[in-house]
Amino acid sequence: MKKIFNAILTLLTLLSGSIAALCGITLFFWGRARIDHVFIYALTFGDVGTSLKFVFAVWISVGAILFAICFNYYKKFAFVAPLIAIALLSYTFKPIEYWLGAEDISTLYEDEYQPYAPSAESPKRNLIILFLESMENDYRDYDGNGGNLLPELSSIADKNHSFSNFYQLEYTKATILGQVSALCGMVYKIELKEYNLSSMLDNTLSNAVCISDVLSKAGYNTYFLKGASLDFAMTGKIMAQHGFSELQGLYELSEHARGNEWGVKDSQLYDVFKQKITHLAAQKKPFLAVMTTLDMHYPNEYLDKQCDKKFGDKRDIVKCADKMASDFIRWVQKQDFYKNTTIIIMGDHIFIGKNDIYPHKKERRIFNAVINPIKGLNAKQHQWTTLDMAPTIMEAIGFTAPAFGLGRSLWQNEPTLFEKYGKNLDLEFIKSSDFYKNMNQTNNNTNQKFEQLPTNVELSGEKIKPYATFFESKDDLNGAVWGDKLSFSLENKNNICIKMKFLLIKTKSTEKVKVLLNNQKFSEWKFIKSEQPPFERKICLNKQDIPDDGKIVLQFVREIKTANLFNYTLGWLNIIAQTE
Repeated sequence: MKKIFNAILTLLTLLSGSIAALCGITLFFWGRARIDHVFIYALTFGDVGTSLKFVFAVWISVGAILFAICFNYYKKFAFVAPLIAIALLSYTFKPIEYWLGAEDISTLYEDEYQPYAPSAESPKRNLIILFLESMENDYRDYDGNGGNLLPELSSIADKNHSFSNFYQLEYTKATILGQVSALCGMVYKIELKEYNLSSMLDNTLSNAVCISDVLSKAGYNTYFLKGASLDFAMTGKIMAQHGFSELQGLYELSEHARGNEWGVKDSQLYDVFKQKITHLAAQKKPFLAVMTTLDMHYPNEYLDKQCDKKFGDKRDIVKCADKMASDFIRWVQKQDFYKNTTIIIMGDHIFIGKNDIYPHKKERRIFNAVINPIKGLNAKQHQWTTLDMAPTIMEAIGFTAPAFGLGRSLWQNEPTLFEKYGKNLDLEFIKSSDFYKNMNQTNNNTNQKFEQLPTNVELSGEKIKPYATFFESKDDLNGAVWGDKLSFSLENKNNICIKMKFLLIKTKSTEKVKVLLNNQKFSEWKFIKSEQPPFERKICLNKQDIPDDGKIVLQFVREIKTANLFNYTLGWLNIIAQTE
């Protein structure tokens, strides 16, 4: 019995040491971070660089070993270790702060959210958005004595439009958070108390309207480029949900050279971006093209070989980013399509944690510039957040959008939400919001009434849509209904088998699809190399599989690493349910 007790204490000590080390390395790299901020990154941690995963694995192991050594020499440490781990968890990830805040209800969205109102106007101005990783405006005078690490971008900003008095919200201090804020005029968050794991992985704000949604519906070609994996932080899934018809990331650019551990180096990204923009410009349709840089991504910053080593530290990487971005802008300005093109350059967020270049500086701002907007716009003086970029960008290309979501145009006089609420605005986003939850409900194109599924009747084409979570497409994709769920109700709790014929666009020789029944794994399909579409499968439900209310949700999850819309869904051709 004593051996079992000691074994339990040893395991508890090892676990406590691992947790303590995890907290320590998180604090070292990123500082304190609320649990709802980092949860989505934890879910997609497999797509970070190998060296970062190695560092985490080593330090977590070291923490466990050190705690085990302490336990070996001092047995009572087994009772102290969990307290240390709990204290570090509470300090690092602020779970109590989140939990208490989530108990409150916010009416901010009901009071302030202004959906974009389409009008008869249909501007056809091209839009290029360049998100520069961790690019701070403070690099323009990094030492307080006029030292400028952004000489070329500074010149561009001074000759065009740039907005000062920026404040970074808690929910916009990472890449995907900043991008959603700038494109959609709202924050991106996960309400942990309201979601199951399946819902978290499908958290794409499907009912929100973003710039890319508006432009896609207005006839724009849309393109999104990122050097890192599109699966990380669900970037690809979010962007595919919001109007981007073509996306490229690490796996789609596998033939290109990596820079840092996160993905493809910026010099090659710019080459890909130029080629794609040239192609888009030749289509005789307006286009939206978005790119996210990567070389400055902490903690694996990368200095490209084409750049000088003047300082021998991070400052060289900043100057390199300045040169690459300004070279790209000058290239665009030489193209025939430039006269009808607006360029937005902005840091996705300020550097996370203390910036080594000026470690004592607290108030920092993202770099931003608007180049070649429509004529007649004049920047107004505002205190603003990334939320306000959405309407500002829309108006820069000719749309009337004094407000867009929670954002307010910086070309107009209407006060921003930060000017109205100050730093209390962050507190509102901590709170729970039914309005926000509804933004992530799949009401669009999804039957929420769980219509009765008829038996012995073949459903095809439009007849499938009432039962499918489907994706609208302007093209007729082989007459199929493309989606990842089937939702329906069964009147009687009888044994039933559902036969399905569907398409699946393979990306590998062998594919697997997990079948979830009401969020629980139910089955798994395997598609071997020789098997060709259309595919046929059958799902049989026994009485015990059917809940009392008869409501069934079948979800189909593909085990692939790509964000292409039709690569993580199935194309339903026909469905027939038969009682057994």
